[in-house]
Amino acid sequence: PIPCVPWQSQTSGQYQRRVHGGAWEHKLLVAKQFKGSIMKFVYDQNGNHVIQRLIECLNSKEIGFVVDEISGYSYSLAMHPYGSRVIQRLLTKVCRKKAQSLLNEIKQHTIALSKNQYGNWIIQWIIKHCVLERREVVVQLIGHVAELSTEKFASNVIEQVFKRSSRAHISALAEELLEDDSSKTGKCSTLVTLVNDQFGNYVVQTLLDSSSGEFRQRLLASLRKCGKLEKDYGKNILLKVGQMLRRNRNKLDAKR
Repeated sequence: PIPCVPWQSQTSGQYQRRVHGGAWEHKLLVAKQFKGSIMKFVYDQNGNHVIQRLIECLNSKEIGFVVDEISGYSYSLAMHPYGSRVIQRLLTKVCRKKAQSLLNEIKQHTIALSKNQYGNWIIQWIIKHCVLERREVVVQLIGHVAELSTEKFASNVIEQVFKRSSRAHISALAEELLEDDSSKTGKCSTLVTLVNDQFGNYVVQTLLDSSSGEFRQRLLASLRKCGKLEKDYGKNILLKVGQMLRRNRNKLDAKR
């Protein structure tokens, strides 16, 4: 029988070596020993490494029991340093049908996980690798882009979704950034706020690079109106905007 948690690193190392270098029947024997205890070991500082090694070394069908045991707990695991790693390894390894239960749980909490230090990595993974779920993530993010763009972890999610989404989705996501009621409220426009923000400025740069067509022209026009900016990174964006506008003018002149 496997020792009780918490584990010592030496015990974890022994089990990892059995899984990594042992014969196939030894790998399966170790997996059998862990059945029914996955949640307990995922949360353990040393035990989680053995679970990750099992996922890495066994085939998709043989680690299906790991998915079964963590189903229903994906949200809390996704926000845990060890649980997040285990979920990412599972999503990479198991077939789509088996992963679906985890994906269904996770995408219900897109906003909360995007803000989380560990959960944001799982949302980014979904955006990169799951086309259908990416669309659902986009729908949940619409209306929250400005807020999330100024957060340390969530801003990475927004950048990723701009890089991977269709032109129509980029436009739908970023529309709120172009709204300007500063004349009514006396506050800076959303775009100026982001350009001057330590995280938001990267989002705006990514949006500039990822957008195209009419939306990019609107974005350039809005950025051009930003006026005096407080931070150096904001000034760098305006330099980039100026370069883009000059290129556009050069192209038009060349066509005439």
